[in-house]
Formats: sequence, C-alpha cells, structure tokens
Amino acid sequence: MFCTTMIDVANEFGVPSYVFFASSAAALSLMLYMQALNDEKNVDTTEFKDSDAEFMLPGIINPVPAKVLPSVVFNKDWHPFYFGNARRFKEAEGIMVNTYVELESQVINAFSNGKTPPLYPIGPILNLKGDGHDVGSAETNKNKDIMEWLDDQPPSSVVFLCFGSMGSFGEEQLKEIARALEQSEYRFLWSVRQPPPKGKMGFPTDYANPEEAVPTGFLDRTAETGKVMFSEQQLNAFEMMVELGLAEEIKMDYRKDFRAENDVIVSADIIEKGIRSVMDQDSEVRKKVKAMSEMSKKALLDGGSSHSFIGRLIEDMMNNME
Repeated sequence: MFCTTMIDVANEFGVPSYVFFASSAAALSLMLYMQALNDEKNVDTTEFKDSDAEFMLPGIINPVPAKVLPSVVFNKDWHPFYFGNARRFKEAEGIMVNTYVELESQVINAFSNGKTPPLYPIGPILNLKGDGHDVGSAETNKNKDIMEWLDDQPPSSVVFLCFGSMGSFGEEQLKEIARALEQSEYRFLWSVRQPPPKGKMGFPTDYANPEEAVPTGFLDRTAETGKVMFSEQQLNAFEMMVELGLAEEIKMDYRKDFRAENDVIVSADIIEKGIRSVMDQDSEVRKKVKAMSEMSKKALLDGGSSHSFIGRLIEDMMNNME
C-alpha cells in the first residue's frame, strides 16, 4: 500500500505490479478523488479544512462533509506522500482491497469506469488461526492472554475500543474514555496509544507509565471486567454510520491535528451513551453488524464474492505475464 516504489522494480524486470490496499474501498475512493482534484483541477484541498463544504465521492451515496475527512487531506506536509501514492496506484495492473462486495458494493462498482486499474475486493483479510508470531515472544504471550480472557467472556458482551494505527489520545481524553467504560459497567478490551509530541508528525507510541494516563485506581477496579492494551477513522465512521448503518455516532467530526493547540475533548457521558446504544441487545445496529458478519464469512467461502475475485485476480495475473 505504501511501498509503491516497488512498481519501478516490477517495471524493470518486466513483470506486472499489483497494489494491496489494506483499508476500505471508500478510503481508496477518497484518496484518488482528492488526488484528482489536486492534479487535474488544481484545487487546494487545504482550503476546505473545518469548512462546511461537502464532497460527492465516487460510490458514496450521501454527501461527505469536509469535517469528517482525515487530517492528511488538509495538511500540505502530508500531500507529497498522500497524493504521490495515489498517483502510483494508477500505474499498477490492479488494486486488491481489504473489503467485500456485500459491504461496499456501490463504491466497488464506481471503480468499473475504466479510469482506474481493476479493483479486486478480496477481504476481509483476517488471521483467524492466530499463527504468524514467534512462539514464546512477549507479543505472542500478550496476545494469548487476551484471547484466553476473551474466550472466558459471554458471547457478544465485550466492547472493543481501537482507533486505528494512527489513533491516539492525550491523558485528558483517555480519562474521559476510562470513566465512560467504568460507568457503563460493560466488559471491554481497549487499545491505548500515546500521541506523538505536539507539533511533530509521527506514529503513536507506548505510554511509559500507562497507569498514570487513566484515572487513579481504574486498572484495579476494572481488572475483572476489562483489558487495557497499552500498545483517525472519520471517513470510516461516516461510511459505517451514514452509508451502512453499522455503527452508532459518538462524535463523527472529531479530528486530531498534530498542530492543534487545544484538542476537542469528548466527555465521558457522550462516550457512555454511544457504548450503551451499540451494546443494547435490541439495537438495530447490533443486528445489522451480526448479519454483515455472517456475510463476510460467506464471501470467503467457495463461490463467495471474495473467493471469486481471488480467482479472477490469479487469472488476470497469469494473462498479464504472457
């Protein structure tokens, strides 16, 4: 997905190149759309930051507010990387996407206009066997502990909080999330990461003293009901809530900006309300998620949509090698 320079290597050896895009088809649609605005229409996308503008992304039925788009769209420092990768994607023979037809059919169909390489929805890519780690490593043992804890919980009873590979919060927001979890009294699995220093670009890191990032005594009080793993999802949130009805809104237009002086803090009460809405046994969102979960499993089976696209991908690869 980010190693697009390998396309040059493939060209040098005269072999076809394919991109694996690990995010959703909607994220790919946004990336290519914004790159086209920048390159073909000379639009400065930074002008839309915090504006009331809306975009009609290919395959997305509802207008997408600028306020729910990821911060990289409005950050000139990230544009060479973001737009550069989008340009290289178009040089590939095809793009494999971690999605499936039943989930994003309209977005996938929007890529059939011939303006982009063929799209192969082959997801969801899941490691259901749990292998691929070094036996005895600290990471493997930690994962084993978490999986054993999950196995001991009642079905569909655990709230999973994970905010993506770039998702991280300062201590004030972490304390609000912790209060919401404790007040809700639901079991939880929470992935916690520390943001990079303010004013600097970088990936989230581990907290040196994680117990100091949450309310005093939180880890002890929730030891039996929760697991905390101390180890930007706006567009995904928009698609999941508005397009697919598979999520409850807490604050969809929340955005972390590494240059921001004052981050918006979402209160514990608002977070708790969102948790209770999605965990309610009669929740329509919960029912839709269950149905979509079953569809995702069928997509990978023989005759399923993703299984068929994998076959088509192999066939096209062989033809492009001739």
